[in-house]
Amino acid sequence: MKKLIYIIISICLLTMGVITVPVHAAGSVSVRLSVKPSTARPGDIITVSVNMYGVPGAGGVASGGVKATYDTSKLTYQSAAIGKGKPAADLDVSVAGGTVNMVYLDNKGGSNGFSSDGTMATIKFKVKSVPLGQTDFKASVDGFGNKNASAINASASGCSLAIAAPFSSNNDLASLTVANAEISPVFNKAVTNYTAEVPFSISKLDVRATAADSKAKVHINSPVLTPNGTTNMLITVTAENGSKKIYTIRVKRAQDPNYLPSSNNNLKSITVDGFILSPKFDMSRTDYVVWLPYEITEIKVSGKPVDSRAKVSVEGGKDLQPGRGNLVKIICSAENSEKKVYTVIAHRAVPHGSASLTEETEPKATNTTTTTNTTNGTQPLWLIILPALFALVMGAAGGIIGYRLWLKKAVK
Repeated sequence: MKKLIYIIISICLLTMGVITVPVHAAGSVSVRLSVKPSTARPGDIITVSVNMYGVPGAGGVASGGVKATYDTSKLTYQSAAIGKGKPAADLDVSVAGGTVNMVYLDNKGGSNGFSSDGTMATIKFKVKSVPLGQTDFKASVDGFGNKNASAINASASGCSLAIAAPFSSNNDLASLTVANAEISPVFNKAVTNYTAEVPFSISKLDVRATAADSKAKVHINSPVLTPNGTTNMLITVTAENGSKKIYTIRVKRAQDPNYLPSSNNNLKSITVDGFILSPKFDMSRTDYVVWLPYEITEIKVSGKPVDSRAKVSVEGGKDLQPGRGNLVKIICSAENSEKKVYTVIAHRAVPHGSASLTEETEPKATNTTTTTNTTNGTQPLWLIILPALFALVMGAAGGIIGYRLWLKKAVK
């Protein structure tokens, strides 16, 4: 429908030009194509702009057709859009072969047309994988009219795009050498992981690395080597196209021969996930208690050492028995292997409504207490009364004897 309206307006404009005024009476407009960037590589997206010049002198532009041709063997059409600030519905676009047909028509009858020089439309293309060289864009125009429905003489010119070779993706090393250590295996550009061992006297590696492609960049990260530990040394190769490859040397450095390992086996905290430790943690105390409902059958206990070189292990905390104390050990092993054991007694409640079970405040390795079993679980009454009466009589007798001795001395 838009094309039909455009044709009708064009006929009217031509007719008016023939009958009343010369063809160039409304001025002229120059349509020029431009491309950004001016140089591109395979895979790049480029933008071709349809620019208009001489618009004010022509009385504005309310309609016009532009055809832009391109080489389909080098470019792939992506999209087209109207110039900034204009309704998208005012531009009709169709693509046939290597030609982009664009018809502009101000749907408000000229009141919203172009009043100043500007971009009628933009077209996007993607560069195909082709050898370096050049590709041209050509333009043709017809049916331009101004806001007063007068014909406009329009001319067109194209532009060219330079196609450069694609950026190199080569991110290999050509060589990798270490002056003060021997790496294993022997260098191969396809192998990215290596190892080395050095004495304590060597604190950094002296590494030399060369990229296979002169356009690639090499960055060497050579940190201070950790004594009695392993340090990763990284060599990063960045290709011209931005792709990266990282070569790694894992360096094991010997311990300082004068080093004395730490004996610090203290914990700075003990945590029971979801529950409160009792009493509150104190570094000088090693025994603690936690109270649990019957529904809890296991707990997660953890400890943090004061010395980062110490190691912490936990024993227990699972299959907790109800009605008794369940032992959980938190063992802190110092760097010199000396151990310190912290304990948490986890008291799990008995089932609701069941008879109470005897609580053990702490699991015992041996039982040195002897108890007398009775038929009803308690001692006979006479075993309680007789010792008490005996003690009372002996106390009274002792008091009488003492009084008589005092009285005899007093009389003398």
